[in-house]
Amino acid sequence: MDTAARPEDDTPATGRETEAEQQRRLASEAEMIAEADAELFLCEIGGAALSLLELVERATGRPLVYVDQPQDGRYVEGEIRLRRGISDRRANFKGAHELMHVHYERVGFDGPEIEVLCDRGAAQIAMPRHEFRDAIRSVG
Repeated sequence: MDTAARPEDDTPATGRETEAEQQRRLASEAEMIAEADAELFLCEIGGAALSLLELVERATGRPLVYVDQPQDGRYVEGEIRLRRGISDRRANFKGAHELMHVHYERVGFDGPEIEVLCDRGAAQIAMPRHEFRDAIRSVG
């Protein structure tokens, strides 16, 4: 039996992952970790039924602040700041993204993939996967 990899087969004959396969696997694992982190963080601060304003106050002990700044959102000096005039949808996501920064700061994580993890966690906070699936099913 020929074990040599065919040109269209991107798995080497050695059975090891290709770089592309490894990147897909790591991205999938990062997404699962960020979703789990977001769910745990929501449980710690009191629940998914709260508004973004309530989540921010529970997580930081301070209100969400709208300021004139070039970035849509920032977590600075224990405060979540959003750009004045930002759309409600963008504010919801960016606020959730900054909440994930609060979480990762608390657990002592600050790696190169922090922004990706914060985006994934924010997506889970803003629209939990199970709610998204239920909404899709209800539309047909």
